[in-house]
Formats: sequence, structure tokens, C-alpha cells
Amino acid sequence: MHLFVWQSDGWNLSDGSPITRALTEASGLKEGVPIFITATGRYDEHLNAWVQELSLSAKSKSPYTWYNYAHDVRRFVHYLERVDTVRGRVPRPWFAATEDDLFEYHGVRQDQSGGGWAVSGPTWNRELSALHHLFAWAKRKGLVQEMPFRMQQGEMVIAVAAGHGRAFDQQVTVMQDALAARRSTRPPKYLEPHEWADYLHIGLEGMTLNPDRRARAHDGARYVPDPAFRGRMAARNALFAKLLVSTGLRRSEANSLLRCEVPDTESVFDVSVDDAAGAPQQKIRGTDAEIMLATAAVKGRTNPRPVYIPRGLYRRLQRYVKHERAHAVALRRAGADRTGEYRVPSRGVVVEFGASGTYTVPAWDAKRRDFDASDPQFRRLLYERQHGRVVGPAQLWVGEHGLPLSEKEWNSVFEAANARCSAILGRPVDVNPHDMRHTYAIHFLQRCIEALLERTDVRRSPSTPVEVTRRIYRDPLEILRKRMGHQSLESTWVYLNHLEEVQDLANEAMTRFARDFGLDDE
Repeated sequence: MHLFVWQSDGWNLSDGSPITRALTEASGLKEGVPIFITATGRYDEHLNAWVQELSLSAKSKSPYTWYNYAHDVRRFVHYLERVDTVRGRVPRPWFAATEDDLFEYHGVRQDQSGGGWAVSGPTWNRELSALHHLFAWAKRKGLVQEMPFRMQQGEMVIAVAAGHGRAFDQQVTVMQDALAARRSTRPPKYLEPHEWADYLHIGLEGMTLNPDRRARAHDGARYVPDPAFRGRMAARNALFAKLLVSTGLRRSEANSLLRCEVPDTESVFDVSVDDAAGAPQQKIRGTDAEIMLATAAVKGRTNPRPVYIPRGLYRRLQRYVKHERAHAVALRRAGADRTGEYRVPSRGVVVEFGASGTYTVPAWDAKRRDFDASDPQFRRLLYERQHGRVVGPAQLWVGEHGLPLSEKEWNSVFEAANARCSAILGRPVDVNPHDMRHTYAIHFLQRCIEALLERTDVRRSPSTPVEVTRRIYRDPLEILRKRMGHQSLESTWVYLNHLEEVQDLANEAMTRFARDFGLDDE
């Protein structure tokens, strides 16, 4: 079984050989929706119908969910085919899977013996959700009479019948949530300041290490220009990485920003201040720029989210719009006809901006639409028209030829930076855009806690221990949760485990506990 994903700029191949573009045009796929093709080149009617329905679900709006679920299902289908082949059976369709198949598959996925199949708890949770969604759909469509497992209070329950070669005859319950999550030992990957500096200057900006080892010890002298560097748009690439590491934005969120959403106005430095109930109450002039991330661009698509960008970085974004971006767009116009109008790709949608984050599509109708409801895939198709002429993409980030950048192009940028850092530093470097988000979370939280610990009123105030604990930990975590866009504080707690301050406080607390209870006497 092969899995492909159609993007507006061509096929994003997950595996297997390329297929013709005519297949996409004939099937009318929505951008970002995976497509299943069998090993014999046949369009899988059932799986593709399922993933199409998944893409229309109000609970599964993210293309990442579509792809991850499809990838998980493909792995299960491949497992069934392999098992049947090894056991000398004719391969069965996936909807013929039994309770035994699910039980054995769970065992394989949790096997830690090094066979290459074992996964962490959270990954298994997602796979289980994908399979549950698939078989629930199959039952509604009449492909299966009963599901091979059922969910019960966050658990997968598999009924194993007698006589199937098992040493027991009972229901087997496989925990989905808490216990599986605890089995995950993979920490979030993040960069220390010196690692970030190496990655930024060497990998993205194209510099190299100063050959004078003694000079490297001084600030500002560790890096020197590399005359052999041939990378393009290095300033843009470095700016994108800085935006990720200073805001905690996801790659898709940062890439979804429109030019009009980073206005050149002082009003962006007026930051909202919440009242006691958490509702925006007033605006004050802050040191950071505040912009709003559209609801459709936020993971889960719940509410728009404020994003705070350091003042200097926001000014650099404005210079990027006025210079590097404008130059790339001008190159696209220069290659057009004598009118000098920007050439819109065939799948592009020409829009005219209105007031308060709205736009119209003259080719469709006069209706005013809200950018807040436009998802990242649709945003990449938008091109702005002013005074009757198309002036360029609506998207903020563009390539050297003036076209909107895709997320996979940012992956290529980071892969090239990894290769460059590995070669110059002499050690493996493997950084991806999401590591920037983890880096922001851990270091932001660390500095929040440090700032609170430095305030004498926190420890000397007559507050109860519970209140002090809340102020030192809970408050910074809640601030970080909002900035990260986490729905639950549980998602943010993971970053506490990687702060030295937390371990130091734990050691101090244990020392005091032992002293107060007379446990430290030898």
C-alpha cells in the first residue's frame, strides 16, 4: 500500500513510485488529503473514502491529523499483509481483521526487543485513535458487523475468544492514555544557547568557525564569513528560525502568516492586559509586538491566539517585507509580460483586501470573507490585487522566485542547515523546525521561574506554601500554555522536567524535610 499527499506545488511522495498528475485532477482531491494506492497501482476505494470523510470532520481539521492517521492505518494494513504472507495465507482486506489481529499488532508495536516496530506511548495512543476512527467508519458503512475492539474509559478492550492458541480465555484490556503515556521516555529535543548560536550562524547564515581558536573564545569572534557558502535567501531562513525560537510558533503556524497580518504600525506594540477573569481589559504599550494568529491556522482550530514578537525581531520582519520579499516578488513580475503584473499560478486565487482582516474574491462573488477562517493550505493559494493589478502573494514567506513557500520547503532549509553544521562542527546535527518550539518553551519557562525566584516577595510573603508553589510553577506554566496554544496544562508540564531549577528546588525541599523530621541524623 502506497500513500501520497497532494500539495498545490506537486506530489509530496511518502513512499513508492510517482503517479501521474492526471489521477489527482480526476479525483478532485482537496489539498493536503492523503491518497491510498495499492501495490498494484489501484485506487483503494474504501480507504480513500474514509480519509476524505476524515478531512471533512469538524474534529479533524488539521492536515497533520489526516496524514498521521492515514500513515498509521497504512502501517496496520501493511502489517496484516505481511503476516498473511508469512503464514501462507491469501492477504485479507483490512476490514477482515479480527480481535486476534489487533491483539498481536499491539504486542508488536509495544515490543522493545529492537525489531524496529516499538513505539512510545503517545504514538500508540494516536495509532489507536486512527484505527478506532477507521473501524467505526467501516461499521457505519456496513463493511464490518462488529468492531474488533471497543473503547471503554480511555482503554482499548479486546475480547479474545477461546481456542485461538492463547494460554488464557478472557478479556484483555490495553491501557490507552495515562499508562501508555508514562511509558514514553522520549524528552522534547531543544537547543542550548550555544547550540542555537552555532545552528543560526553556521547552518542558516552560512558562516564558519574562526580558524583562530583563541579568538573563538571571545564574543563575536567565534564565526567568520565563509567564502565557499553558496546558499540563497540565508537572511530569510535565519529570520524564520528566529521567529520560531522566540515565539514557540509551530512551523505551519509561522508559515501561514499573511503579509497583512504583520502590519508596519506602532499599534502592534499595544499589548492586551487581562482582568482577573482572564478577559482582555485594556491595552498598554509593551516591549513586544502583539499579532493575532488566525483560528484556522491554530492547531485544533479553537480560537485565535496572540503571538508576542520581540521588538527588534518585528522590525527585522518589516525590513524583510520591504526588501528581500519585495525583491523576490519583483523578480516574478519582471518575468511577466510588458504590463509587469505578477504572474499568478493556475491554481491561485486573486483576492482584494478589505478592512479588519477581510477579503473578497472578485472572480467568485462580492462576499466579504474573514482571513481568520482561512486555513494554511488555502492561504498559500491567495494573491493580492491592488488598484486592478496583482502585486504578489498574500503569504508573508516567499521563495527566491516570489512564490509562496510550502512547509516541506522549510524542511529542506533545515535539512541543508543540518548537513552544513555537521560538516563544519564535526559532529551529527539533527534539528527540525519543531525543535525551535521546544527550545522556546523550556528556556522561556526557565526564565519565568528564575524571575519569580529572584523576587523577594515570593518567599518572604506570608503566603501559604501552596500559594508560593502556585506562583513559582503554576503561574509560569499557565503563561507558557497560552503562548504555546496548548488546550490543556498537562501538555505544558512536560517542560518542567528539564529545568535545573526544579531539580535544585526538589533537592532543597528534601534536605529541609529530612532536617525537620530528624531524618538526616547519621
